[in-house]
Amino acid sequence: MLQKLRLRAGFGTLEVVIILAVLLTVAMLFRSTLNRYSYKLMDVVFKDSIIEDIDSFPD
Repeated sequence: MLQKLRLRAGFGTLEVVIILAVLLTVAMLFRSTLNRYSYKLMDVVFKDSIIEDIDSFPD
């Protein structure tokens, strides 16, 4: 009985390791595309014209 519990406990760890390996592989394959997407997203979120528009509202 104790031996069966030990085998089941390691099964979840193996799944997590496999999922992480797949995610890292996908990230490495599409690294440049992900970088471009993140830079464009940051430009949209933090562009200066939004701040200027907020400052131009009348009080």
